[in-house]
Amino acid sequence: MRIAIVVDTYDDMGNGTTVSARRFVSELRKRGHFVKVLSYSQTPEPDKVLFDQYIVPIFQPLIDKNRANIAKPDVKKFQQEFLDVDFVHIYLSLPFGWTAAKVAYKMGVPVFTAFHLHPGNITYNLKLGHAPLIEKLLFRLFKKKLYNYSTDIHCPTQFVYDTLKAHGFKQELHVISNGYDDKRFFPMQVERLDSWKDKFVIMCVGRLSGEKKQDVIIKAIARSKHKDKILLVLAGMGPLKNKYQKLAKKLKVNTEFNFYSQEDLPKALNGADIYVHCAQIEIESISCMEAFATGLVPVIGNSKKSATHYFALDERSKFKDGDYRELSNKIDYWIENPQELKIMSQKYAIHAKNYVLEKSIDKIVKVYENFLDKHKGKNLPSCSKAVENENQINPIEDDEYAAENVLS
Repeated sequence: MRIAIVVDTYDDMGNGTTVSARRFVSELRKRGHFVKVLSYSQTPEPDKVLFDQYIVPIFQPLIDKNRANIAKPDVKKFQQEFLDVDFVHIYLSLPFGWTAAKVAYKMGVPVFTAFHLHPGNITYNLKLGHAPLIEKLLFRLFKKKLYNYSTDIHCPTQFVYDTLKAHGFKQELHVISNGYDDKRFFPMQVERLDSWKDKFVIMCVGRLSGEKKQDVIIKAIARSKHKDKILLVLAGMGPLKNKYQKLAKKLKVNTEFNFYSQEDLPKALNGADIYVHCAQIEIESISCMEAFATGLVPVIGNSKKSATHYFALDERSKFKDGDYRELSNKIDYWIENPQELKIMSQKYAIHAKNYVLEKSIDKIVKVYENFLDKHKGKNLPSCSKAVENENQINPIEDDEYAAENVLS
């Protein structure tokens, strides 16, 4: 197969979507498929097509803090790069993906999509928090701008499947985990850092932003009976780093703020005692998956808009969303029951084998093959009538069509 992967950023390895895309591309290439990547980047690589960064007025400082670079659409470049592929796989519902979908549709190139961006990620970063009406409007926007051009959507979790069904998505939905690299994330003996010795180390990996709710962890540790024994390691960057540093200092919670490379992360996870995940909006959470693959027992907030709590093997690994008191009790339980922690560590390492990357690639390849069979002999994908209507109103003119038409 010849595939064009369209993803806004392909360089930031602190971004879960980037990590997933890179792993899928690497494994697909190993199996002999031709894959070109279209993305914002300043780093040339074989079969990577570089696009400029799209600067969003007013909101760019916030985007920079989240390291969520957005690619600038280029219609003529899309037209050129889609000429020699069997289909395009678009990762994110943002202007870059919207434009790519519309161009591919006009060219008769099948559009396969994925759901990696929840509207809640946007509302939380705009400090709107839980905003049902705005989220509903964003789902409608996503459908109009991207998903109506596609017959098939990759859902990383059952949570995503259920969410899209609830919002009236009619496409064929495929539940396939993004998967983790079991050749790198597995239980191993490591030498602890001096600052970690004689401490009960709680690890949390993720962007330091509103929807990730790392403040809940800090508050939970502050009321723990074993507060002085605990070291919290927040592994990530983001706009709330200064706020969390001040909160940890105020509550006298021993905290380290680090950012680990993909090479160093497995060792850091293996050096910790438990993993805590408080995010209220989460499509899957590769970071949590990688953590329990190393044998770290997770304690996960059971937010209705997060898929991550489905990883929990029992109630000891879950707590009520946002309830730092219950989380504190769960942390104390694991500190006071080291034998149970050891038993569950082994169980989680085994449980992780259900999400091995190679299994995910086996599944996505079959889905791709069926997707192409469905589109054989068709000039245009059999998508929603909404696409036909929109194209009648705002047709694509190959040479005159501008990206601004899609951005509006």
